Amino acid sequence: MKPIPPKTAAPRRKLSVTLDETLLQQVDELATFLGGATDRAYIVEQALHRIIAEHKAFQQWRSQRDRTSA
Repeated sequence: MKPIPPKTAAPRRKLSVTLDETLLQQVDELATFLGGATDRAYIVEQALHRIIAEHKAFQQWRSQRDRTSA
């Protein structure tokens, strides 16, 4: 598995979510394991980046949508 890249500053918008207690505990443990400025939001953000990047059908759909709207 690729390592999670260092945290960088980018424009942000707020999203509130409620997670299963066990999953949230694992997120906290991963943040502790990674150390530094790693926090819950960063872990969730990186997970979503990976899911979106690796979802081939979604990428194909976006590409088709972009071509039709251009």
